[in-house]
Amino acid sequence: DAKTWAESVTEGSLSWALPTIDELQYIWCAYNGASPVTWEKGANPPCPAKDEDKWGVFNDKLTSPFQKKFYWSSTEAEPLDGKNARWGATFTIGNTYGGVETMESGRYARAVASFGTAPEPPATAYAVGDLYPNATDAVGIVFVVSNDGTSGKVLSFEEATNTAWGVEGLVNASDAEDGA
Repeated sequence: DAKTWAESVTEGSLSWALPTIDELQYIWCAYNGASPVTWEKGANPPCPAKDEDKWGVFNDKLTSPFQKKFYWSSTEAEPLDGKNARWGATFTIGNTYGGVETMESGRYARAVASFGTAPEPPATAYAVGDLYPNATDAVGIVFVVSNDGTSGKVLSFEEATNTAWGVEGLVNASDAEDGA
């Protein structure tokens, strides 16, 4: 399942997980060359407009380019038809909506990790679209950074395809914001 897959990513020494819905929205912004913003879940769109000319900044660096599909987040959504649901985003026009956790077809996942948080920020200042930690030893692509560029989030090169979020009945998140 997507949650287990994301937590098993072993690129670099970072701790990987499914992105929250806010992080997916930041990825959509970076993917389209826009400043990082979030928008109301289920409000489709007022996300930043897609700009397919900018998609290459990320897709050209990824071993598996983004698909025009639904990507899971770790953020819990209201149940759908009595079943556990999670928020996700489509990488066609940036829509966000809830999906039943056991749905697989056309459902994808990417892993994200934080950098520069402990014990010391890196000496390098990063920008959105940079390879992390460098071009030679890259484990992912930076998609959001602090004002000084020394901390932020990185998107894994890896992707899971046609995957359910989890197994119904076994997923019981206790935190509605981050899915933990």
